[in-house]
Amino acid sequence: MYTIVESGTNGIEPVKSYDDLEKHHPSKAREPKREYDETDGHLEEIRTNEPGGRRLVKKDFVLLVNGSNKSIDVPCPVAGFVKTFKSYGTVKIYSTEKYDDLLGQVLHLDTNFKVKDGQYVEYGQPIGIQYRTDGEGKPTYAIHTHAELERTQFEKYIKDIVDGNIKPGTWPSNTSPTDDKKYQFPVRKADGSHYTLDELYKELEKESSGHYLLGNHGFWHGGIHFSDSSMPHAKLKQAVRCMADGEVVAYRLNKNYLSSTFMGEQSCDNLRYSTSFCLVRHTYESQKRPAESKPVAKIEWVGKTVQLTSSRYGRDIASTVLGNTGNFEALMPAGTELQILKIHDTKDMRFALATIKAALPGKDRAGNPVTRAATSEIWFAAFDKKDVILKDRNKQAIFKDVTPAPPAEAKAEDKKPETNKLEFFSLYMHLLPFEHYPLQNGESQRRFKVKAKGRNVRKEANLTGTVLGQIESGAEFELISATSGHQIKPGDTATYELAQIKILSKGVKKSGVQTAKAGDVVWMAISKTEPGKADEHYAEEIPPQKRVRPTYWKGQVKAQLKKRVPAFNKPEDPVDKKIGLLAENTVLEYATGTVKRVIQAGRPQIMAPCTIVSGGFWDTPMCPAGPVWVAIDANVAELKPDDPSDFDSVVTCTIPIKAGDPVGYLGLYETLASAKGGVKSRHQVHVELFSTDPNLEAFLKNPAGLKDGKQYLRVTKGKTIYNKGGTAEVPTFTPSGLVINENYLIAANQTKLFKAPDSKEWYPIKVNSATTPVDGYIAKADGEIISQHDREKLGFQIIKESNDNADGFLDPKEMPDFFQNLYLKIDQLGNKDDKVTADEISLALKNRKFRDRWSKLIGYHPTEWQAKSSAPKWQRLDELLKDVPEVLRHEKERIDNLVFWDELAGAMQVALPKQIHHFHPLGLIDSLSMNTGEVADSELMYLARTIYGEARGQSYASKVAVGWIIRNRLMKGTWGSTYRSVVTARLQFTCWSKKHDPHGYKAIHNPVGQAWDDCQKAAEEVMNAPANANVLPEALNYYSPRAQAQLHVQKPSVYPETPSFAISSKRVPNPPGVSDDDYRFYKG
Repeated sequence: MYTIVESGTNGIEPVKSYDDLEKHHPSKAREPKREYDETDGHLEEIRTNEPGGRRLVKKDFVLLVNGSNKSIDVPCPVAGFVKTFKSYGTVKIYSTEKYDDLLGQVLHLDTNFKVKDGQYVEYGQPIGIQYRTDGEGKPTYAIHTHAELERTQFEKYIKDIVDGNIKPGTWPSNTSPTDDKKYQFPVRKADGSHYTLDELYKELEKESSGHYLLGNHGFWHGGIHFSDSSMPHAKLKQAVRCMADGEVVAYRLNKNYLSSTFMGEQSCDNLRYSTSFCLVRHTYESQKRPAESKPVAKIEWVGKTVQLTSSRYGRDIASTVLGNTGNFEALMPAGTELQILKIHDTKDMRFALATIKAALPGKDRAGNPVTRAATSEIWFAAFDKKDVILKDRNKQAIFKDVTPAPPAEAKAEDKKPETNKLEFFSLYMHLLPFEHYPLQNGESQRRFKVKAKGRNVRKEANLTGTVLGQIESGAEFELISATSGHQIKPGDTATYELAQIKILSKGVKKSGVQTAKAGDVVWMAISKTEPGKADEHYAEEIPPQKRVRPTYWKGQVKAQLKKRVPAFNKPEDPVDKKIGLLAENTVLEYATGTVKRVIQAGRPQIMAPCTIVSGGFWDTPMCPAGPVWVAIDANVAELKPDDPSDFDSVVTCTIPIKAGDPVGYLGLYETLASAKGGVKSRHQVHVELFSTDPNLEAFLKNPAGLKDGKQYLRVTKGKTIYNKGGTAEVPTFTPSGLVINENYLIAANQTKLFKAPDSKEWYPIKVNSATTPVDGYIAKADGEIISQHDREKLGFQIIKESNDNADGFLDPKEMPDFFQNLYLKIDQLGNKDDKVTADEISLALKNRKFRDRWSKLIGYHPTEWQAKSSAPKWQRLDELLKDVPEVLRHEKERIDNLVFWDELAGAMQVALPKQIHHFHPLGLIDSLSMNTGEVADSELMYLARTIYGEARGQSYASKVAVGWIIRNRLMKGTWGSTYRSVVTARLQFTCWSKKHDPHGYKAIHNPVGQAWDDCQKAAEEVMNAPANANVLPEALNYYSPRAQAQLHVQKPSVYPETPSFAISSKRVPNPPGVSDDDYRFYKG
């Protein structure tokens, strides 16, 4: 790990947090040519004159590894696009490729930077070596790191280094975030990227109905709606996604839309709607609570009975000699028992005064024999100055504790769990019917990508008009219209196809200036035809958008493999017990209902028992009689499901599904425009999260006592607010006369403790709420740092409906106090008429203070998917719609078609009750996510890439063997203290040298296929194995006889027949499965 130190007022001082860092060029006055600001009462040097105008704080510190400051990689303090400068050894990091927004910079690096201009660099990725470069690029200063960042990012950067989240050898994961998130929101942006929480709430503001807890008509609503008002792309481009790993336990797939008829006053309306749904069961389990390091209890020796393990001298004084005052000395034999009465310190050691259990013969100072009776007191040298028992010549403790043990007391069992667990369900209702998965007329326009450079674009529909500019190569556009036969001038034999297009991506530039952008409509020639020559096409058509079919529908699936894939006899077989590798393009068939979730090599996999339809094994002639188990997903195979056979009824199942997997698309849901008739059309999905877990209330209290994850400062109602006065040197804090009027939560990195000169500590509090803004300080004792696991303290609160037949009609005057207060506060944002309208709900959702409350309320209420229209809970409808019987009939018909709860009987291991706990879907998913921006430790990647560079074409056993050579070198320490330093050491593993092994270098930076999968698994196996599993103990070197022979033929002067280390007496036997022709291994 890194250690951070700095040169402070007391010499070299450790840095444990951002607040430990000294101010840069501190001064009581402002120094010339430096920009300052006041921070926590002190002048702090800052920079604000860079592109983007961010307030960057300047800090100096020194990074150490194993106590050394030399050749230390400096990790990138913020992700972005880099630009390097030799002056001061500077790396600047920008948010865009245009270098128009500076996020931060690092100075005084070695000018042999580890990044290139324009490169996108991940947070934590090494950017250069810590050095002492001055303005002319020369080594002048003491070795150190100078960084400039916004304060919140600086705090995170220092914390991540100190906590070990960033450490030597870190390499950001190359896994797509899309595939790596354990918990995901149910919708994505049009380009497939993820929404942030704030962005998604912003989209929900566009929804006019389907709000959590309360629908537009004053009825209970247990979920949220996403419709084409906020997510038009979820009708075709982006599917609705599963929010967490789990298993589909039930679904209903409409073949086509259901239809309901409404006889209005003037017409008969036909309204289409979807009752398709998918129900998924999930189990959340947190990481285990870290083992608590209990301090070693100091032994209180007074009163203890000890027994000598070797002979020791005892005297009547606390000394190693009798001197002038002592008059008794005896050699106490091993086995002598003594009871210690007190301890006495001397300059060199500690003596114990003890009573002897038996008579002890000895001598007086004149040498005359004297015997001390049992129970007499004697001094002996017992401990060193650190209170450690003295050792004899054999380095063994001179005595042991033989005090009789007290009677055993019944120890209370610690029932504190190691993890927090919660079982919950997600429901996705009103999904697209099956027959609407193929594109319908008008759903998709023809799209093209420009493949030629420098093609002119015009505003007018001719080839001689004013040129607007040249469209960028790779730009995508939508074809509006096209006509052929256009000539540049009369008589030309060449003709062009002229098209009106709508630009979808990139744009048009003229002399480097953008003249048209995405969304603009322009004209361009898209092809050329000339007699006797092949047609020229300046753009290629993009295949039409297709909807992705979910994988949970019951039926048969054919899978054509995109690459070699291992097959197993049983799903629980370890990775090294595979039957063989199935060849690319092999076609498999399996039933969705037979799929299982398994853990293989520490990773969750979805496996299916597959029949081989065509193709077979790449590496073995055998052909198993029965099915083979294969890990199947869209990354390894093209999936071609047969059409499902079950429509319009509830199908129960247990089919694994992963976070981010498609569950369907927005379905059409038409409703009455008014009681007189008319149709309102919208595509929507109802998303719901609920739990039947009996331990929910305990879960909210963080039973495992976890402290990791996102951190918050909690300030409870009634705490005194203080004003800060005085001077920067002598600040004063006085009560403001105000108190905190409601509980507040503040991200911990947004408020840092201020330590006053009198050592008292204060939290700065600044909150802009919908009620009373707070701007002041509170005493440290009045705040509490909590984590994301402390959900009850974070505001998650259960609102209970005691009546299991409740109709869900919410009356402000008959609700629980907390809900009523919240309801009335929302009404205060509107017209204050004791009624909440759609506009007022929308306004409340825009207010983060109220939003945080809504999103953390847990509604314990009867589900809306159980009771049919004849049940007592719907009697309220009879009253509300008594004057419009046709509307009443229509709504009851829909209710009966939508409910499904009672059809689940027998499908669940435990029957679902009518009353369940409902969560705001976004609130719970955000709470479960551990996304704190930490950098993944990729020592594993360095090991795996090296194995790939050295042994990608060899057996799995050979890959593991190479891994053990690298681990042995790491343990040896000669090549460094990390896997990264070992494998990148000069002239060791040539695949890391572009100069010496360009093919290997290219391979490790672009690993692919089954070989890469195996190398990652081999690396994981080696890294996690106990030392006694080493298949090559003491081996540090190896070579390939086959490869060495080829190199010797090519360059005999450079490559001998055998390397110098290949001494037969140092040979280590090959592990099973590793051929002598492939590798031979030797001790160092």
